[in-house]
Amino acid sequence: MTNQRALDVDWYQLIVTDGNGLKGSSVADFVAPLIHRLGASAVGMSDLEGAIPELKDYEDRVISPAAFLTKAASATQFDWAFIFLYVKNPSGELTDVDDKEAMLQADLTIRLADDTYFYVYGRDHNVMNDLRQRYPEAEFKVSKFFGLDIPY
Repeated sequence: MTNQRALDVDWYQLIVTDGNGLKGSSVADFVAPLIHRLGASAVGMSDLEGAIPELKDYEDRVISPAAFLTKAASATQFDWAFIFLYVKNPSGELTDVDDKEAMLQADLTIRLADDTYFYVYGRDHNVMNDLRQRYPEAEFKVSKFFGLDIPY
């Protein structure tokens, strides 16, 4: 069930290049401040690919931020993944929705891409502005949902 209101608002997209090749510790270091800043209480994941043995059993599930950070930090390398941050725990599993629907339901989404990039998508101007200040070299754009660049 698509959230029409989420489609109609401005979305922010930030693309950060990870010089560490999306190693687990790099991913945990990138995501941890976002979890804290957002006040996320749950983390969902899908499309998990890479040397991430402790997370493989958690695909399409929602876990606590602490569990996610511990398991992510132990990974050798992420190739691809969607990481969905939620302020309020979502009901149900992520198996019932596709990635775009999950993005519409999440408060912030991080797409790990091609062993190299963090794509961050959200609607909260303040959170995204903080990210822009932290990563001034990052690519940034504002668009409606269907104008976002979502790599597969």
